Amino acid sequence: MSAASEKTGGGKIIPFTADRRLSVVSHLKRGILFLFVLSLFFSAYIYRGDLNMNNLKRITSYLNLGASGDGALDAMELDSGILNRYAVVGGGIAVLNRDTVKYINAAGKTDMEIQLGYTKPAISSSDALILCYDRGSGSLCVANTFEVFFKKTMDSPIIAASMGKNGAFCVVTDENGYRAAVTVFDSHQKEVYLWQTSEYFVSAASVSTSGKKMAAAVFSGEGIDINSKIIVFDTTKETPVCEFPQDGESILAVRFLSDSRIVVITNTKASVYDIPDGLVNSVSYDEGTLSGFVFPDDRGALLALDSGEVNQSIRLLLLDKNGKTSADRVIGGEMQSISAKGRCYAVLTTDKAYYFDRDLGDLKAPETARGAKEIYMRDDGGAFLIFNNRIELSPPG
Repeated sequence: MSAASEKTGGGKIIPFTADRRLSVVSHLKRGILFLFVLSLFFSAYIYRGDLNMNNLKRITSYLNLGASGDGALDAMELDSGILNRYAVVGGGIAVLNRDTVKYINAAGKTDMEIQLGYTKPAISSSDALILCYDRGSGSLCVANTFEVFFKKTMDSPIIAASMGKNGAFCVVTDENGYRAAVTVFDSHQKEVYLWQTSEYFVSAASVSTSGKKMAAAVFSGEGIDINSKIIVFDTTKETPVCEFPQDGESILAVRFLSDSRIVVITNTKASVYDIPDGLVNSVSYDEGTLSGFVFPDDRGALLALDSGEVNQSIRLLLLDKNGKTSADRVIGGEMQSISAKGRCYAVLTTDKAYYFDRDLGDLKAPETARGAKEIYMRDDGGAFLIFNNRIELSPPG
């Protein structure tokens, strides 16, 4: 053995040394796992308000849809002759009529259908909630996209109601013993404020995003001697914060742009006011009659003015949050419907649909809109087209 070793040369045993690259990879794995777990906890904290059974059901619904291989909504049949009210919520559409309220998700599946029995149904919504109310009685309810979770009957008939972005809402009633009243509910459906007036009639009201302010459109007098104004309230105080006279004009809508700013639409102009300082800017309808308006999420208002000429045209005015015109353009046709959601806008005429970006630049619109009666935009740039007997989903351009 010894001789052979000497002839061939002896081997040398080298002690084992771990590859440092494997150690680095191991530490990287642990670091990535730690960051992943940390991001889960961080996301759970940031979006804790969205971690509820309603959203869990929605996710499950979409996962089941993906597993089944079904496509998006092409068309959903409607009972012709029934008057429906609509609101886009969570990517789907809520459909309200005298008998029921239902929610149809983006895949055309009915996630909710509840019997109501209203006589004069009306609807308002936030991004996640649906407010249904009956102008023929004092009944109202609040629903998410899977269930009605709050019902109430007001003591007096409802004139109007409006839901704010965070789920707070206000209800105008034809109050017994008064001319009108406005009740404010917070985002947990608790009554937090009541204003009753024997001096004014109230045509509309709006609640701020925080739910801490309410603005009421009021009027008094008769015939040509009409006194109209906006009265703004802080829901923590008994007396009004401020008033903005409207010179006897018909107030069509009031909307909060922030807790300290509102936009007011009348029959002759659109105005933005700071609370409590007063008028920021006003735009009059000099070239046409107001035929429609809508409140985009990131702007002041989008106005549609009818030219009134034989060759009909529609002038679109986009107002920013300072009440100034940020875009102005003219399109042809007779207006049927106007809508805004996210940063996309749509105008439906008797002949076609027009889609616009946030600066009124052209986007691709569907060619199948002829015959539609209403249009409702979605956040993704798609839209629901309402026909006499069906709803169609137009995908994003």
